Amino acid sequence: MESKTPLIGFLVIIICFFTWTYGATITPSPYWKNQITLPGDPFISPGASDADPGWVKFTTLILPDYDPNLIYYQDSIAYPFHYHFATERLDPFLGMSVPEFFQIALYETGQQASMGAVITPYNPAVLEYGIQFVRLDPYPKEQIVDMFNLVKTTITPPGYSAYYFPTYEQYAEADAN
Repeated sequence: MESKTPLIGFLVIIICFFTWTYGATITPSPYWKNQITLPGDPFISPGASDADPGWVKFTTLILPDYDPNLIYYQDSIAYPFHYHFATERLDPFLGMSVPEFFQIALYETGQQASMGAVITPYNPAVLEYGIQFVRLDPYPKEQIVDMFNLVKTTITPPGYSAYYFPTYEQYAEADAN
């Protein structure tokens, strides 16, 4: 009979490693989750009219104790703006003022959070979506590729086509590359 002790020991080591590496966590809330499902996820804010796309906003943390591979999708109906969501639901930013939050989220220097949105088609039969990243400084193309691929892994079901929709501030860098 085989012993399960080595397998259990291995799993304990893996769990301890990830707990030690990314020891801090965000307080659970019904206003955020790490994945969305298309079409019709309840976190998607519908467009202003039947012909407008919807969106769901997200934030990632760029802090040493937090897993940078976790996307925090916000309930974009309850929280239509990144600032309100982050300063009320993401522990490192609780209680920050608008200027404080924008300083750590919209500029490369000192950046502690990255923000973006998934743009969804108004027609649920269209199997595509767009991804935007928000920052006043342009992101390098390699970083956009990495963030884009990370966001794609958190959207189900597979089979949708994803497109990069650069914001105004990102357009020149996207156009050049």
